[in-house]
Amino acid sequence: MHSTRGVLPMPRRAYSYLRFSSKRQAKGDSYRRQWDFAVDLSREEGWLLDDSLSLLDLGVSAFRGKNAKFGALSEFLAAVKSGRVSPGSVLIVESIDRLSRDDVNEAYDLFRGIIRAGIAIATREPRRIYDKASCSDNMLNLLEPLFIMARAHEESKVKSMRSRDAWKERRKLARGEKRPHRGKYPAWLVATPTGYEAHPVHGRTVETIFRLAREGMGAGRIAVWLNARPKEHPPMGTCGTWIEAYVRLILRSRSATGEYQPRTRDAEGVVADDGSPVQGYYPVIVSADEWDEAQAAVAGRRLKVGRPGDHESNLFTGLVWHAATGEGLCLKTQRAGRKVKRRYSYLMAYKTDGRRRCGSGAGFRYTPFEKGLIRTLTKLRPADVQPPAPEEEAREARISELTGRLTALDHRAARFRAQRADPATPEADLDELERTLALVRADMAATARELDVLKWEARSGRPETLGEVQSLLGLLEANEGTPEEPDLRRRVKARVLSLVEALWVLPQVVTRQTVILHVHVYFRGGRKKYVQIVPKSVPEGTDPWDLDGADFRAEALARAEKEASHSS
Repeated sequence: MHSTRGVLPMPRRAYSYLRFSSKRQAKGDSYRRQWDFAVDLSREEGWLLDDSLSLLDLGVSAFRGKNAKFGALSEFLAAVKSGRVSPGSVLIVESIDRLSRDDVNEAYDLFRGIIRAGIAIATREPRRIYDKASCSDNMLNLLEPLFIMARAHEESKVKSMRSRDAWKERRKLARGEKRPHRGKYPAWLVATPTGYEAHPVHGRTVETIFRLAREGMGAGRIAVWLNARPKEHPPMGTCGTWIEAYVRLILRSRSATGEYQPRTRDAEGVVADDGSPVQGYYPVIVSADEWDEAQAAVAGRRLKVGRPGDHESNLFTGLVWHAATGEGLCLKTQRAGRKVKRRYSYLMAYKTDGRRRCGSGAGFRYTPFEKGLIRTLTKLRPADVQPPAPEEEAREARISELTGRLTALDHRAARFRAQRADPATPEADLDELERTLALVRADMAATARELDVLKWEARSGRPETLGEVQSLLGLLEANEGTPEEPDLRRRVKARVLSLVEALWVLPQVVTRQTVILHVHVYFRGGRKKYVQIVPKSVPEGTDPWDLDGADFRAEALARAEKEASHSS
């Protein structure tokens, strides 16, 4: 017979839940006070304080129950439900309002749910231990937390109302008198009693970011470029380095143009624009035209295929297509032989998944191709790239139509958000409102994308773009082999992308080493130009094809459609 004499019972496990609603409170005594109470109470009661669950909601509000839905408290509730926290355990909080400041019904349901699961709740103010037995035997133990929850919710509600009123007045002053709003402002600015000033270093960095974007650099490569120059462009964020997401955020923000968009938060905590933007509120770092050009360059990068190389060895990445096969062509560098160190670059076909297909027989030398196209671009006249009037008028009409549609969709979204926040809206209608709002947001995103592309096309293919390309090509030729060449090639590549939509090439093989290239250059404005690139080594008597009247792109598309219909 086994004896249980001398076996001590296992102590109850206690878990400390610490929460404060503002991160500024972390600088005060809130954290230490709550934790010391949990330690002292556990020692007095003989509980085992279990810190294996990290129950910290630092800077998380309980007014709308976010801590119980998304915070550390939600993890504790899940642990109770899964059995990770066993019945008989204790949850230590400084006060009931640390658990929730939500509506009384929601807060009381949360409190009762924890008690029903067999978990006791220990509080400091008032000094109580609420559990299933005490709440069943004494009615006051049920009413007391109810009064505390009602008072806490009312306090938070009044604070929220006062805060909203204060921010409403600040937004009014910001809009009318352009006074500083005392909230968050762009990291490249410095707040003064009378307004904002550009930071002497960070302001120049933002200007540089937009310049690099206009010249064709993506956000990732801009971040790498900035990180290589930490003294000239120190990071503005808290992580101590430049990251792609932060560069992209700067490029999307219109604050750099001096614009301030006031925002408000509805009863559900959803942030939305409050009226139209305030122009001239912040110092202007980049002009509106420079901002638009940067967005056009970003949109243009989304339209092309292929990842750019580190040194922009291919000026026409994603633009070159083979007229006979309909395949895209990318750059491939090959060694001329085992003993020969010289390398040759070829444009060769790649598969539709982006992988290069080398040795397919569809390649041709890149250097003559580039030189031939540069000669052609330098000799172009404005009339060669000017969009036909009907196409330009149709595009401007579409831009106007989409702009109006975007405004109407924004108005609809605001109306649906107001209905969702209205207490008078029936509960049964909320799900349908949420679905409709999601559809409107998706429509807005699609409309904005199409509008960005059309605006980019409207800025591309113009005579002034041709002038920029020709000026850069002249600088590139003059600086060949110098340290400035890589930067110039990058800038040329970006401007060529704004001018040229596609290059369709048909090689005419004369000998194994001699190929005549027939190129159709399709410009963004809608015009087309035929170019022959004939090497110097072509044998006498060779008769180059005359394909000026052909349309390589249209023929390739028609051929692809025919093949697709046969296969189906």
